[in-house]
Amino acid sequence: MQIGPDRFAMLTYLLRRFTPKKIARCVLLTALCIVSAKICLLWLRSPGSCRGYPKAAALNATPAQKLPSVEFYIRLLSTRAPFRTDLFGPQITATELRAILRLLWTFLDLCEQRGLPALLYGNSLLGSYRHHGVVPWDDSVSLLMKGADQGKLADALAGHADLRLTQAGSWRVWSQSVCFRWVQRGCWPFIELSFYSLQAGHVQVSQAGETSGVRLYPLELTLPPHKRPFMGRWVDSPRDALGFLALAAEASASCRSLAYSHQLEAPLAPETIGCEKLAPVYPFAVRAADSAPSCRGVLETLKFPDSEPMYTVAVSEPLDALNADYSTLRLRQ
Repeated sequence: MQIGPDRFAMLTYLLRRFTPKKIARCVLLTALCIVSAKICLLWLRSPGSCRGYPKAAALNATPAQKLPSVEFYIRLLSTRAPFRTDLFGPQITATELRAILRLLWTFLDLCEQRGLPALLYGNSLLGSYRHHGVVPWDDSVSLLMKGADQGKLADALAGHADLRLTQAGSWRVWSQSVCFRWVQRGCWPFIELSFYSLQAGHVQVSQAGETSGVRLYPLELTLPPHKRPFMGRWVDSPRDALGFLALAAEASASCRSLAYSHQLEAPLAPETIGCEKLAPVYPFAVRAADSAPSCRGVLETLKFPDSEPMYTVAVSEPLDALNADYSTLRLRQ
């Protein structure tokens, strides 16, 4: 049918073509499309849409958020800490802590240059999870590396101007230029290394040169790694810090002192105390869901319970971490 340029003829044609019933259907369909689009947008923005993990492309990218300086964290450890007669006071001086961190940064930089992944492990991972740094009463740092990289690591350290490696028993890396105390195997402070291999869907962790104390962790809790805050720097860590720690240590609402002094190389009688009793003395990280469209995971805020938050950063942890009781390893029932 030919439609002339006359506007009246055009209107007549449209009214015949689109009956009120058809127009109502079009309006309803448009409304449904708008509602569906809004629901999809809300779903994409919800933290649960990617289970607390970031997009795959940014899985192990260093977050853009800048952390405070090393000195900020060192000051926090003594800001409120009174003199303690138990083992929950700082066991090392600020000068010794700076030396430990200088050793750690030098080693991590070397590993990055050589393409050797190194993850926070043991008390160092626990310190990152609870305090965004060292456990306030710890005296060493621990890292986890691939067992297959041992040869490459030994070669890298053999040519280093300052770092030294002791391979008798557990592997230790220490600094020739900063040695506060000679110990049986090298010098303190040192980095204690553990190594892992893949075994049938699990990560098997053991200390080099030792056959006892082997631990198995589900692969999905360990790899691929992600970045966590540690004394002002983003450091590789097991994929699910809470899940990993809950398997590595007894799930408890208590904080535990050292069972071994690394600087004295002597066993200690460990003590326990409710972490909430230490919260007014040392800052703890508290967690909330991150609702950003990028699904960055969990928002972690470092704070004392009676003061304003110091800062908040997004960490790509799964949302199970939100159910942890006061930055400990126990999940709420």
